[in-house]
Amino acid sequence: MKKLFVIILFLSPSLLYAQKFYGGLQGGLNATQVEGDLSAGFNKAGIVAGGWVQIDLKPKLWSGMELKYTQKGSRMNPNPKTGELRKYVMRLGYVEMPVIIGYRAEGWLSVLAGLSYNRLVNSREFDNYGDLPPQETLPFKENTWDVLAGARFNVRPKLQVDIRYAVSLTSIRDLPGQSLVYIRDDQYSQAITTTLFYQIDW
Repeated sequence: MKKLFVIILFLSPSLLYAQKFYGGLQGGLNATQVEGDLSAGFNKAGIVAGGWVQIDLKPKLWSGMELKYTQKGSRMNPNPKTGELRKYVMRLGYVEMPVIIGYRAEGWLSVLAGLSYNRLVNSREFDNYGDLPPQETLPFKENTWDVLAGARFNVRPKLQVDIRYAVSLTSIRDLPGQSLVYIRDDQYSQAITTTLFYQIDW
């Protein structure tokens, strides 16, 4: 009986700490591009909105999960100075579920890394003349995976700024055979995301 009491007493602080579970809302912006199209640069802006939950595993180590809607894609604007008159826009909307591990390097700073499952919910491609015809496009994959890394900064007791970079582990669209008008290879998404995380008391 004494041994059981000692074990419970020893484990109690760890059990209490492991119950430090919290979450809230997030919102921000993406700057994205796609490897394998004819544009270059993080020129496509998109919104990010959703929720998050987090649990402290140790004083400096935490794990989190998010569920959010995010807009990605790519954009090429006309540039008369270079003689480029084409316009091309790829708009992709995903429901994402990242799973993250974070480490508190300082009291105000965490570094993080994770893996994200993405489900495509909408897509559109258009140029100067409107939506691209079917013969100039290929279907996007409904399910993709990203790997991500970044940092999170405490700016107020319940407000954090999260900056991260994500890149596709799996292609967002395959290109079998000959290149199409706006596609030169299998395509992979890249995103630089800046998001505000707001903690809500349960």
